[in-house]
Amino acid sequence: MRRLYNKAGRRITGMLVAGSLIASLFAGVTLNTNTASAEENYADTTEEISEDVSEESTEVTSEDITTEETTEITTEDTQYDSSEETSEETSEETSEATTEESTEEAKPVDTIDEGIATHKDDSAEVAEATGLSAAEFEVYMDEQGFPETYKPKLRTLHAQHPNWIFQAVQTGVDWDDAVSHEVNTPSNVVSVFYDTSSNPHYNWRSTNVGYDYLTDTWQHFHGSTFYAASDELVMYYMDPRTYFDEENIFSFESLKYSSTQTEAGVRAVLNGSFLANGKPANASYTYAHAIYLAAQQSGVSAYHIASRIKLEVGGTPNSQLVNGTNPSYPGIYNFYNIGAYGSSDSGIILGALKYAASSGSYGRPWNSPYKAILGGALFLGNDYILQNQDTIYTQKFNVCNSSNRYWHQYMSNVQVCPSESYRMYQAYRECGLLNSQHIFKIPIYNNLPQEPAVLPPAKGNPNNYLKNLTIAGFSLSPAFKCSTTTDYSLTVGASKDCISIVGTPVNKYARIAGSGIVNLDMGVNKVPITVYAQSGATRVYTITVTRGRGTETGFFLENELWYYYKNGKVDTSVNGFYRTYTGAWVLLKNGKQNTNFTGLYKHYTGSWFYLKDGRLHSTFTGLVKHTSGSWYYVENGKLMNTVTGMVKHNTGIYYYVKNGRMDTGVNGLTRCSNGWYYFVSGRMMSNYTGLVTYNGAQWYVKDGKMQNKYSGKVTISGKTYKILKGKVQ
Repeated sequence: MRRLYNKAGRRITGMLVAGSLIASLFAGVTLNTNTASAEENYADTTEEISEDVSEESTEVTSEDITTEETTEITTEDTQYDSSEETSEETSEETSEATTEESTEEAKPVDTIDEGIATHKDDSAEVAEATGLSAAEFEVYMDEQGFPETYKPKLRTLHAQHPNWIFQAVQTGVDWDDAVSHEVNTPSNVVSVFYDTSSNPHYNWRSTNVGYDYLTDTWQHFHGSTFYAASDELVMYYMDPRTYFDEENIFSFESLKYSSTQTEAGVRAVLNGSFLANGKPANASYTYAHAIYLAAQQSGVSAYHIASRIKLEVGGTPNSQLVNGTNPSYPGIYNFYNIGAYGSSDSGIILGALKYAASSGSYGRPWNSPYKAILGGALFLGNDYILQNQDTIYTQKFNVCNSSNRYWHQYMSNVQVCPSESYRMYQAYRECGLLNSQHIFKIPIYNNLPQEPAVLPPAKGNPNNYLKNLTIAGFSLSPAFKCSTTTDYSLTVGASKDCISIVGTPVNKYARIAGSGIVNLDMGVNKVPITVYAQSGATRVYTITVTRGRGTETGFFLENELWYYYKNGKVDTSVNGFYRTYTGAWVLLKNGKQNTNFTGLYKHYTGSWFYLKDGRLHSTFTGLVKHTSGSWYYVENGKLMNTVTGMVKHNTGIYYYVKNGRMDTGVNGLTRCSNGWYYFVSGRMMSNYTGLVTYNGAQWYVKDGKMQNKYSGKVTISGKTYKILKGKVQ
């Protein structure tokens, strides 16, 4: 899958652009660019994980386990021209075809040196923990410090596989703190999951990150297949108890080299892909053999290497990462997508090949398949497995590498643990090694809840937001905002015995309870409006409705009108222009907002204001007619008696005002702040173009404005005039 990291190795929101992570090569693993493979590897792992491995796999027994013979040469592998190879062939057919082709054309044969040192198998150090009786295992679990909630399923696993070794790893990390670093935030998408439009798992998608609640749409975080995981989904895959069964326990298997692993087991892991029995072009070795030897040299589990490569490159040899055919980097390979950054699939491939082609650590340049396989294995070993991230689980959820805790993580897909774990289980089962010694390193968290995290239901849209919420004749306080506010208040008069509530959900499949006609008791009424999402998730909006005023005194808003109460009753003696507690200015008549008044009103301070329906019209700017017949200029609801010049009427026509009052005596050319204009009875003649006489001279006017910057000729009423800076010559 596409790995998302920042410069320190922490994953970040969005696709990474080439060059944005200059030095973080250790974090450069990305998503497989093969769509079919991605779907295979990240199908619904909770329902049928076994789809990742072919059901028609050839059964291999322990008797079949042998090491293939290969030609011994140095590890400085010869680069070859792969431009003529056909990547559409199946695994064994590809092997045979390319071998014959290289012989006929006398091309060099790629071989590997098997004279390598084998890493120590650390499983021998804990061999005494195998084959314990039930009673001995109880003592062992106590000594390890396993929580009581771990023990029931561990007992079952031990009874089934007495040679399995379960080691408790004390993380020293509080569960809630760990979860807080792994759930998604708007600035940092750390956990994604695979989903499709044909079979969407809406309830697994985060509604906190990458989600527009108003349009009910989710953002993709790679192509159209990966979405930010919900907090509940992240917690489920973080909880170690999720993996306490025969297939998923391998999420905790030590990824260090083990002598119990075999080349036949590697082939079993690779089964279903071109890697299983195939050979690289012009090579004398199989992919399985190369992986097996790379494990010995790197100290990394052979099965983990095989699983990781299959996960990254997919089931077919078409990727330029593994067939050496990229025209910019011919003969260069990268089986792990290390260093792959970019804003597109092609850019990501180029980023990975650029890293592989560079000279540097891990045997680069990787100019042969084996060098790439070995180099990537060394990368895994040095940068992760030897950094206390030696399980699939801790590579996804880094809770054990204290120096880079939460930041240095190999992948962001929360489903990777069961997917890769099943491959391990399948390989051991097919090779007859399932009951052999395996070491499982299981993390322990502080304050882990007694009840295991539960996989949230996948189906059903989780949107439980209201698009709108209204009450007929009233305004909510504060104004309705479905995403941020769920608590509202409303005050009604004592005579109001019911209200009508209307709510509309964002998602058409959601339903609402509590709307409609609601009866009110005197005093405080708590009215819950519950939205039930299709998934079953609920959101409650609460309206606190106060009916009656009791002994209260002050301004109150009822039915969108202002009243002044004294001792719980409307004070009919109150008249005039007042400011309410909200800052609104209203004209009261007999204690009630005078909705019959619209026009200019003089405040006791001497200032004039424009009121509409008895309330200050604070957003109005324009000319207002007084009862005297005169027009006045109002700006933001206040008469501007200091303004002289041209102003715009709300009809779009301009007039001349003097000291805030329209001056109908203005005629001819008049100077304003931005030029000279032609007026008739105070109105600017914007539809006039022609000549206007001023101070004994004629001037050229266009659209009501003097053209004092124009020089040239104009024709007016059939006569041509010479104009110099607006003046007729």
